[in-house]
Amino acid sequence: MEIKRKNMKYIRNILCAVCICVCASNLMAQKVSIQGIVYERIEPNKVRVTMPDSYEERIRLYSGELYIPDSISIHNEVCYVCDVADSFRGCVHLKTIRLPHSLESIISLAFAGCSSLQSIELPDNITCIYAEAFIGCKSLRYIKLPINLRVIQESAFEGCTRLRRIDIPKQVIHIGDCAFCGCKGLREIYVYAPVPPTFDTIGVDSNNALFGNISTSIPVHIPKGSKSVYQREKGWSSFTNIIDDIE
Repeated sequence: MEIKRKNMKYIRNILCAVCICVCASNLMAQKVSIQGIVYERIEPNKVRVTMPDSYEERIRLYSGELYIPDSISIHNEVCYVCDVADSFRGCVHLKTIRLPHSLESIISLAFAGCSSLQSIELPDNITCIYAEAFIGCKSLRYIKLPINLRVIQESAFEGCTRLRRIDIPKQVIHIGDCAFCGCKGLREIYVYAPVPPTFDTIGVDSNNALFGNISTSIPVHIPKGSKSVYQREKGWSSFTNIIDDIE
């Protein structure tokens, strides 16, 4: 009888553990839709923006002007929005978007093919823009890069043909190949880093690899006293109109 009671207690403990795991799994997989944006819980106090069930629904919902809040409430619990993944990829009717301040990176292909996207401000917490994040955003006219940005990976802004100006923040140390290829509308570049950001390509033609044959005579504004450094750096040295006028 004693052995039987112990066995029953053991079985109850196992069942309780299974129930706890199932409940936790259901909690983590929980999806909610708030004002047309679908969120998925990935940690007890964190959510990410995710895709609706169908591509057609995503194109319909993720369009026009979107506002992604810093946090949402699920069952009276505050959950912070920490990731947008590639939920907006190919959303051809998306025009502007405000992203939450809690984001730390923009993953590969995050906004790829958003051909109607005109402007976006990236939160200052972001340190890396991954490969092809904005490739094919041919309507993009303005983008505010975050002050804490460190790396711009390859082809991040490739094909952004209407981009007129790029402001590369002070903390950027590396820019990947073809990051701005096809940005044929580019008219000026501002680089706030006193030390020139490095390129992946180290050949003689590295400017072409980075900016894709844009005119080397467009103004490149850099910090005062840095002109000789930029003129010696491969890639940057290809530009003929380097102006050290940034205080």
